[in-house]
Amino acid sequence: MTNLRVDLHMHTTSSDGTWSPEELVKEIKKNKIDVFAVTDHDSVDSVLKTEKIAKAKKLFFVRGVEISSTRQGQFYHILGYHIDPHHKALKAHLEENHKRLIPLNDRAFEYLEEQGHHIDYEAYDHYTYDKKRGGWKFLNFIIDSKICKGIDDFFTTLFAGRLDLLFANFPDPKEAAQVIIKAGGIPILAHPDASLKEFSLDEKNEILDDLVKSGVAGLECHSTYHKPEATKKYLEYCKKKNLLITGGSDCHGGFVISRHLGEPEVYLSDLNLGPIFSVPR
Repeated sequence: MTNLRVDLHMHTTSSDGTWSPEELVKEIKKNKIDVFAVTDHDSVDSVLKTEKIAKAKKLFFVRGVEISSTRQGQFYHILGYHIDPHHKALKAHLEENHKRLIPLNDRAFEYLEEQGHHIDYEAYDHYTYDKKRGGWKFLNFIIDSKICKGIDDFFTTLFAGRLDLLFANFPDPKEAAQVIIKAGGIPILAHPDASLKEFSLDEKNEILDDLVKSGVAGLECHSTYHKPEATKKYLEYCKKKNLLITGGSDCHGGFVISRHLGEPEVYLSDLNLGPIFSVPR
C-alpha cells in the first residue's frame, strides 16, 4: 500500500476549478492517482457527489474543504479532511466567508473606474458565465468586458499593488481549525510557504507553533508552491513535532495551467497521513 499515489488538494466547479466531479474523477484515473480529496474553497458542494463517483471507480476518496482565514493581514488556507459536509457549524462558517466577499466587488469596481475603465453595473447584475471556465464571477466579467486578458493580467497588471481590494478579512485560522474539528475533521495548513515565505525562519516557527496550538494537526509539506529547500524545512518541522504530513497539487483544472494533478508526485511512503487515510476492510 505504500506505493499508492496521493493528491489531497484540488478544486472543482464548486469553487474556482474547471472540472465537474465526473470530469475530475476521469482525470484522476487518467493520471493514475490512487488517493485523492476534493478541497474546494469555502465549499463542500462537490464532496458527496465526487465521493459517490470515486467509490464506483474503486478509488480512495477523502472528504475535504479549504477554508479561507486571515491573521494580522496575512492569509492562511486551512484544509479540512474527513469533514461532515452537513455539519451546521461548518456550513455556517462557509456561508459567512462567502458573505465577506460580497463588499469586495464594489471596492474593486470603484478602483477600476478611477483608473478610467467603464463599468456596466446593470450588465454585471445579470451576468452569468460557464463554471467550466474556472475562476469566479467578478474575474470572468472583467475578462469578458475586455478590461483584462486573463487571470495573470488581472493580478499582475490590473490590480498590481492593490491586491488588498480583492481579499476579504476572514476569521482567524484558529476559528477555521476549530470548526473543522467540530465537523469531525482534521485541520492541515495548506501550502505553508505561500503564507510564510516573507517571514524569517524564527518567525515561521513561531507562527507554526501558534497554529498547532490552535488545532492544526499538520502541514501540506509537498506542494507546487514549495521549492525543495522549503519542503525540507517543513518536513523537518513536522517530524520534530510529530505532525501529519500531506501533499497536494492545488489543481484547478485548466484555470491555473501551471498546476497539474499529481504534482508534486508523492506516495503514501512520503507522507504521514495518520487518520486521514486508512485502507477499508
